[in-house]
Amino acid sequence: MEVINRKGFSNTTIEDITSQAGVASGSFYTYFKSKEAIVLETFKHLDEIYEWAYQQIGNDTFLSTITRFIRLSCSEYEKRGKGIIRAIISNYFSFPEFDFFQPDRSLIRCLQSIVEKGISDGEVNSALTAGEYVTQLLSAMTGVEVLWCFDKTGQRLADMMAASIRSMALGMLAK
Repeated sequence: MEVINRKGFSNTTIEDITSQAGVASGSFYTYFKSKEAIVLETFKHLDEIYEWAYQQIGNDTFLSTITRFIRLSCSEYEKRGKGIIRAIISNYFSFPEFDFFQPDRSLIRCLQSIVEKGISDGEVNSALTAGEYVTQLLSAMTGVEVLWCFDKTGQRLADMMAASIRSMALGMLAK
């Protein structure tokens, strides 16, 4: 991740990665089929972040819960670095074996649970299903993630994401 963050994904070679890791180039292929496989592996580990964040949020109002979940998970996600996050985004379509929006992904399950609780508690407008709200949240999250990758002002991903999702969540509230 350090090399990719420093040089960018397309400018990083397998030799760069193995030199940084202090291993022979042949050793790389014992663990990964390609440079893109590192990105996929990094992406798979992101679900651990979402699970951890979900365990931290506690039982509060919908608005507080979803904002806290987003802030915690994005703060950890951001630590991977812009280079690796750019690589994840640019490779979304490169892995046909991995459905980034599969319903059993931790991110989707966590969001679904938060929204379902908000609906059942009467805090979230029931005009849409929890699944429809989750799709909208994922769309906003993906957009903010891309914008953050191009941001030159030094904004934190967690701040940008929390502000966006909080605004969406306010619109989801029951009147």
